[in-house]
Amino acid sequence: MGEKKRYFKNGNLKEYLLFDDNGNLKKCKRFYSNGQLRLESDAAGQLDDWNPYFDGTVLMYHENGALMMVGQMEDQMCKGDWIYYNEDGSIKETIDKSGKYFYDD
Repeated sequence: MGEKKRYFKNGNLKEYLLFDDNGNLKKCKRFYSNGQLRLESDAAGQLDDWNPYFDGTVLMYHENGALMMVGQMEDQMCKGDWIYYNEDGSIKETIDKSGKYFYDD
């Protein structure tokens, strides 16, 4: 297994990627510049800013650390209900995103 880390200019961790022995992505964590976790995924496949093609659970967080969104990806498509949260932790909305890409409305 291998790791890749990128940092902000302020020295805080920006991104942590964990790969298996074949070079496939297994885990991704991205952070805000203040050090708070921004995105977390136990993923399989590729994940980058513009092409989030991966399979697995996706968790995104508000800058204050509260959960922002949780959803599942399968075969590079959204699967089932994606739950979005307000910064206070209350549910904002639930959307069935089955069969849509990550950035589809």
